[in-house]
Amino acid sequence: MRNEGLGYVSGLISGIGEAMSGKDWVTVDRTANDFLFEKGVGTSRVNLLSTGVVILTAEGDINLGTEEYKIKIKPRPRGSDLSLAVLVHIRGLLGDPSLLPDPLGTLAKIGSFLDNIVFPRRH
Repeated sequence: MRNEGLGYVSGLISGIGEAMSGKDWVTVDRTANDFLFEKGVGTSRVNLLSTGVVILTAEGDINLGTEEYKIKIKPRPRGSDLSLAVLVHIRGLLGDPSLLPDPLGTLAKIGSFLDNIVFPRRH
C-alpha cells in the first residue's frame, strides 16, 4: 500500500512518512472486511487493516441507495509514538468522499502535544 494513502486514511498525514523513514510503500500484514447488507445498506461488522506502523479499524455504514459513506476510522499506532493519530470520519458520496479528522479528538491531541512541550515529563 502506498504510504501516502495510508497517511490520509489513518489521520497520520505528517507522522507516518517520518516513521517509515521516507519509504513510499507500507507492507500490509493483514486485512479483514465484513459488511452486513440489508435493504441496500451495508453495516460494518469487521474492518481491520494492519501494517507494521499502524492498525486501522473502522465502523459505520455504506448506503448503496443514496451512494453515501458514514464511516469512522480509528488508528492505533504500533511501535513508534505517532501521537497525532486521531479518529477520521469518511462522509459523502461514494464517488467523492471527504476525509475529516475528528474535531474534538484533534483538539485533545493538540492540547496534549502542547502540554508535553510546556511541561515536559522526565521518564
